[in-house]
Amino acid sequence: MSSLPSPTLVMSPRHLILALGALVGILSVGATPVAAERIPLIVSGKVLDEENDPIPRSFVQIWQTHPVSGLYDHPNSADPNNVDPAFQYYGTAAVEEDGSFEFVTYKPAPFTYRPPHIHFKVWLPAEEGAESKDNILTSQFYFREEGTRADDRLLLDLEEISDVDGNAALIVNKNIVIGSSDGSSGSATPSQAEGPFYPVVDFFDIGSDLTKVATDDAPDVVDVVDEPPTTISIGGGGGMKEEGETVNIVAEDGAETVGRASDKSASLLQESTSSSSPAAIASVLPLSMLLCIASNLLR
Repeated sequence: MSSLPSPTLVMSPRHLILALGALVGILSVGATPVAAERIPLIVSGKVLDEENDPIPRSFVQIWQTHPVSGLYDHPNSADPNNVDPAFQYYGTAAVEEDGSFEFVTYKPAPFTYRPPHIHFKVWLPAEEGAESKDNILTSQFYFREEGTRADDRLLLDLEEISDVDGNAALIVNKNIVIGSSDGSSGSATPSQAEGPFYPVVDFFDIGSDLTKVATDDAPDVVDVVDEPPTTISIGGGGGMKEEGETVNIVAEDGAETVGRASDKSASLLQESTSSSSPAAIASVLPLSMLLCIASNLLR
């Protein structure tokens, strides 16, 4: 009886390099991590209705993974104690009268097998007599440069700029359109799943600069429930997807603002460094892949 051939692992050169780096990180206990540059990412845009009119005095919230570890600041994180004290993870921007908003953050690292993405919510102010704000949209943005297989209208196109001192930053301008449709057509931005890592604190007062940790008193903790998170569909049945899937989003680029940063952002274009551990890379690779590489190296 002939033996079956050993399975062959086919990998691209890029993923092979990442996997080898992860293996080195696993085998090299106590090795000094390599410093990685973190370039600020400025995300700006406008909150508009389907008539292209601004929705002022609303709020945009974002939350994302750490730019190196790929972990969320959340009790349900794979390593909830691994929180970077120099990164905010989530923030809120108060929308201006012209509908504009802006965040300063770092590009998020991939979360397990998902491509880098930024979660966001749009809220209206609480109506008179109401105790809480009205969440009118929950969705996610992705990055074109990652090769993510998503509709073109969902992808963020990053541009690198620098200030007069030569400090680098990445910028992107993307509008959020609130409407009555389900987002499958027209100009309305569709909703996506909230996911399991929406912050468990009230962070409306945190601010929009995720590169600077809030120093005010700790916000109130929101009770964590075991029920799965929900999203709000805007006037229709479609557009709801699970966390691991993507759907189309319509968001108009403001051509006149692409490539420019506001005065508030200009002072934030500075370089910062952080430890990039190979173990962080290993956390997003299948164990079978690492074992396969190890077995071939040890032959």
